[in-house]
Amino acid sequence: MPAGSILGDLTRMQNLARNPKAFIRQSPTSGSLGGVTRGIHEAIVLCEGAGYEVVIIETVGVGQSEVSVSEMSDMFCLLLSPAHGDELQGVKRGIMEQSDLLIVTKADGELEKKARLTQTEYVSAL
Repeated sequence: MPAGSILGDLTRMQNLARNPKAFIRQSPTSGSLGGVTRGIHEAIVLCEGAGYEVVIIETVGVGQSEVSVSEMSDMFCLLLSPAHGDELQGVKRGIMEQSDLLIVTKADGELEKKARLTQTEYVSAL
């Protein structure tokens, strides 16, 4: 299978991409470790220099060894999905301690009850 990535952010966020106050730049990691592409720190500095007050960096699904973005951000958020089996996976253990904010996503509709359970489990784990 050839290397590559599916970068659908611009497709999913067409309205935001047209907003003159927003800039969306897809940056594949190209196999680099840390959860982000090698030049991300420079990209953050460039965005700040261009006047963007808020810069949001989405990482790949990071694990314990891929949290370099936490060292270059003001706030490091961990997004937790209630639909992925064992909520306290070992891979989350290292990243939980580095996170400033844990967010349970998809907390509505059919997943609302499971999302509340996920929240309870993580609160008790902390």
